[in-house]
Order: sequence, then C-alpha cells, then structure tokens
Amino acid sequence: MRYGAYLGPALIVINLFFYLAFDLSKFSYWSLIGLMFLFSALPVVLGIYFCMKFFRDRDLSGFMTYGEGLRFGTTLMLFSGLFLAGYNLVFNNWIDTNYAGKVVEIITEKTVVYYE
Repeated sequence: MRYGAYLGPALIVINLFFYLAFDLSKFSYWSLIGLMFLFSALPVVLGIYFCMKFFRDRDLSGFMTYGEGLRFGTTLMLFSGLFLAGYNLVFNNWIDTNYAGKVVEIITEKTVVYYE
C-alpha cells in the first residue's frame, strides 16, 4: 500500500502536467503518439520497476520470487489505480468535463490527416 500511495500521486502530477503544459492540436501524428506514450505508459512501467526494486531490496533482502513480484505489482497498481480513479472522477466531472472528447477528436483528426 505504501508504494501505491507514492506511485498514484506521482501519476496524478504527471497527468496534470500533461494537461496544463501541452496543446495537443499543435503536434503532428507521430509526436502526439510519442507524447501519449511518454506521459502514460512510460511512467507506469518505470514506477512499477522502481517500486519493485525498492521493495525487493528494502523489505525482501534482495530476493523476490515470481509470485511475490506478481502479488506486489498487482497490489501496487490496485492502490495507485484507486488514486487515479479518484483523480479522474474529480477531473472529468468538475475540472474539464469535455477533455476526453477533445482528445479523441484531436487524435481522430490527426489520424485521418496522417493516412491521407
């Protein structure tokens, strides 16, 4: 739970930075795909890696079985996912209610332009 409480807020800060810092309509198709990967998948993968590494080294004396790693990774993503679910609930209902629709529209437009 402790590591999920670290990773969840970190992912929320990354999402807020992505929302505030970038105007998605100004990017090309491939740079938009790269930005989406950079701010969605990469932080999750790096967060899992570093949290598992710290857990293994600090709490398990440097050795972790596959089952322990699977259990830890699942629990980690469960608790960080709870943080992100709360953030998405607040963000989509009160902060910017049409952000998801705007992102889908921009990605669809960029995809159509790219394939033409």
